[in-house]
Amino acid sequence: MRFDSLRTTSNRSMSENKSGLKLSVLDQSPVPAGCSPGQALQNSIELARLVDGLGYTRYWMSEHHAMDTLACTAPEVPGNQRLHGARIDSGTDHRIAMAFSIAALRATGDTEIHGAEAAAISFPEFFYYLDELSQR
Repeated sequence: MRFDSLRTTSNRSMSENKSGLKLSVLDQSPVPAGCSPGQALQNSIELARLVDGLGYTRYWMSEHHAMDTLACTAPEVPGNQRLHGARIDSGTDHRIAMAFSIAALRATGDTEIHGAEAAAISFPEFFYYLDELSQR
């Protein structure tokens, strides 16, 4: 799947629009007919890179489980994946904050997690132990 139709013909980024409106994308990672969930997530990665380059303010992924038409975007990452730093908004979800904090340990480049303090909802000492483990 290609997202060329989203590219602008202007040299201005989308964040420089005249109205000052901040634009975001909500991606549900749909699985097109004949594609695998893995390909759907690759499409989502391509979309995220595109909208980041266009200057969108936020890229949101919805989280769904056990739906054949949507790829599961739960943040668990298989061990053989190469990870790159990113800007993440946990949306005050403690699970997102913790999962992406762990993934950030393996990522190249900086990872910025907004709302990381949400981890304290279920595990107040999370960052203490994460720091201890990361120094080993």
